[in-house]
Amino acid sequence: MSASGYSNLSGVYLALDLDKLHESNFIDGKNGKAIRFDQLPAISVDIASIPVKEMCVLSWRWDIDTDTNASRNVYIACQEAKKQGVRYFFLDKISINQQLSDADMLVVRLEFSRLYSLLPVIAAYDHITPGYEAPRAEVHGETLVLGLELARIMRRPWLFQEIQLFANNPLQVTYVGYIPDLGCSESRSFIDLADAVWRSGLCQTILYTLTGTVGMHYVEDFKYIMPQYFDLLSAAHTSMSKSDYLLTAALLAGKANSRINNDQQIPTGSFNRYRIGEGYAPDDLPKTQDYYTRYDIYLDDRIVGHWQTRHKIYPFAELRTWFEVYANAEAVICDLLGKKINAVDKAYMPVNSDQQKRPSLALVFHEKDEL
Repeated sequence: MSASGYSNLSGVYLALDLDKLHESNFIDGKNGKAIRFDQLPAISVDIASIPVKEMCVLSWRWDIDTDTNASRNVYIACQEAKKQGVRYFFLDKISINQQLSDADMLVVRLEFSRLYSLLPVIAAYDHITPGYEAPRAEVHGETLVLGLELARIMRRPWLFQEIQLFANNPLQVTYVGYIPDLGCSESRSFIDLADAVWRSGLCQTILYTLTGTVGMHYVEDFKYIMPQYFDLLSAAHTSMSKSDYLLTAALLAGKANSRINNDQQIPTGSFNRYRIGEGYAPDDLPKTQDYYTRYDIYLDDRIVGHWQTRHKIYPFAELRTWFEVYANAEAVICDLLGKKINAVDKAYMPVNSDQQKRPSLALVFHEKDEL
């Protein structure tokens, strides 16, 4: 067994050395103190030789101010880590060389992603978007407000992957927030929404990205989040439009009869290789007072799946949406792109959503700056 007391821990990573943080590493931001990424004290750490209680990994909503190169979320996460007795804090911005080639980046990201399942985690997702308004959609003639802001934040692709990875972490995940009624809210907090994420799949997140419900700076990065499809998605990104590429990723991530969030809009945007058929009510759908509609999905005129909606009209209006991927979809995509599925070690993959093992979860509301 390793010195850390955890036999699965191994590897050398660059970490933020919290014992060497200095006042010069902070600035006074508009929401409180923020940590600057200029000249942070970093140290190379062999995690097999360090007690696990002295280490932690960060899952964070990137909130770096472009003018100051500073983050409020990382500041409050560092403060909480120090209170927990952590010295070595691992975060992607420091631990992963952002200038690596695609092939090297895949290897490094896969190795780093293991830490979310093996080390204590601090999560910091609070964020204020200036002028934010909850998105709305017209569904069967009705206007729906689309979900909670925190739910959409947790559906951001990289955050979603990290939350899935620490679903079976045997240690603790601490959410630290500073905005009232967001991550540390008394109702629908991070703890409440984490289980919903664990029981769902990446398909919904990709569809949210496709319809603009959540943002992603570089959509080509799905090849790192779905490493088994690295070659397929690399080829799709270079040969397809953005909409076609994202729908391809959603089909690869989906499965038969996938119930998805009720606020999901059916994408009708600019597809080149795909075609979404006009809605119809086929004979195999139930004939009740509910209104069912199916929208077939074609890739180069080969049907690969469908959308299905159920609009319950009595006793109250309600929407249910399904995204069904047909068994031939993966083969059709592989044939079209001339690529195969990559072999990936299961140790690097998120756990199945039906696993019952869960980490201990805690909420800490950040009341004052003390670093």
